[in-house]
Amino acid sequence: MKHPTPQTPQELERDCLGVIIRACQDVIVSAYAMDYDELMVHYDFLKKQVNRLSVIHTTVQQKPG
Repeated sequence: MKHPTPQTPQELERDCLGVIIRACQDVIVSAYAMDYDELMVHYDFLKKQVNRLSVIHTTVQQKPG
């Protein structure tokens, strides 16, 4: 089953938070495995997703005017 593409800012934010949760789990697994290279890949991805969340959240906060 293909998941629908998020449409509203709230759906985008919820989707992004889900991606962040999974990225955090990947960071933890890499750290336990003591795999520096894999850890850095997941950490870089996590940073990008947190920045994406910030953009989404800022967009939701803006009022039309």
